[in-house]
Amino acid sequence: MMKRVWIGVLLACLGAPVFAQGNDPLVVARAAMAAKQPRQALAILEPLEAGRAGEPAFDYLLGLARLDSGDPERAVFALERVLAIQPANALARAEIGRAYLMLGERDAGIKELESTRAMDIPEEAKKTIGNYLNAFGAGPTRLGGYLEATVGHDSNVNSGIASSTIAIPAFGNLTFQISEDGRERPSAFANVAGGVHFFHPLAQRWSLVGGGNFSQRFNRNHHQFNVRTADGNVGLRYAIDRDAYTVGFQGQLFDVDDQRNRNVLGLVAQWQRQIDNRTQISVFGQYSHMRYPDQRLRNANRSIAGLAVARVFEGNWTPSLFASAYGGSERELNDNVAHLGHRPWGVRIGGQLKPSSSLSVFANASYERRRYGGSDPLFLVRRNDRQLDLRLGLNYEPYRYWSVSPQLSYTRNNSNVAINEYSRTIFSVSVRRDF
Repeated sequence: MMKRVWIGVLLACLGAPVFAQGNDPLVVARAAMAAKQPRQALAILEPLEAGRAGEPAFDYLLGLARLDSGDPERAVFALERVLAIQPANALARAEIGRAYLMLGERDAGIKELESTRAMDIPEEAKKTIGNYLNAFGAGPTRLGGYLEATVGHDSNVNSGIASSTIAIPAFGNLTFQISEDGRERPSAFANVAGGVHFFHPLAQRWSLVGGGNFSQRFNRNHHQFNVRTADGNVGLRYAIDRDAYTVGFQGQLFDVDDQRNRNVLGLVAQWQRQIDNRTQISVFGQYSHMRYPDQRLRNANRSIAGLAVARVFEGNWTPSLFASAYGGSERELNDNVAHLGHRPWGVRIGGQLKPSSSLSVFANASYERRRYGGSDPLFLVRRNDRQLDLRLGLNYEPYRYWSVSPQLSYTRNNSNVAINEYSRTIFSVSVRRDF
């Protein structure tokens, strides 16, 4: 997801400049900007530039239209004319800071935004600038978190198979009865979760980042499949111009039925580039030690690398899209269990629409292919899995910091090893409070 904090919130807090009424084209241009049509505003304003350049109201609106049309360089010229006459104009100073950041002039952009924050502006506007600076690796220490409660229904809490019997080739295709714990089991459930995250500048361009999360799921039926997850991460972030580099450590504890199932400890690295104010790409890598205290044969080391891109588009409902592709390996540590190691690769794609400021609709899909290393000792074939995940939901914010999110997800894992083939549908509703 993109880590941008849009300066439009700041502008709403500061208020809009007063324009002359009547037949002044500024009124029409301002209406076009409010309708998210900056190019239409430019068509009105640019023919007038030669005669009206030097009027702060005109130059501000012209600069804003150029900026939102993807022309930050020419926007700077118009906004500089505003500041030459009105150096205390917080709106113009905030926008020229945004323009500098879009041009890759990070230090100049941060300086202008810091100057704006030091002015006599509403506290909400100061907070928005702080969030915006944090997104670019500057600003004060930031600490946040969330609490979340979820209820729902899961058609297959244990990812079990649908059939009650199965034929085992290693035993001459004799048919065996599947235990209840191996067959799909539906249940209503409740989940509680929470987390914290922090951002702390260390020096120019350097920051310490990290966080942690906790989640506990309770199934109404089949309590033996209750799961608990705790994870944490800490790392260093280096930001320069449009690029940000992050390296860090991560760990995870995963429990089933109050018993430790898996421990994970690893390294992560990521490079992000802000192509423009609407597009971001990233390259990421992860190396993890995966240890199973009660099933040591499953111990493995996992390596993953991939590429992701995200884009926010102009237009009604502010559509956004993201996509990623990844691949790697999960290598078993024990001899004679090559059938447990595998090579995964996958793709993910998703998007979001915002019909209003308090409502967003999202959908995503992912596909993963896993080819295992050796023949399964019971089914006598090399396992090959193909997993599809689909999710659809919406996020409604009735109050500031509060959100309600109903979601529907579907998973289908096709495998040539029958014991690993399953499908799963989950409907849930979450209530979340951010801090």
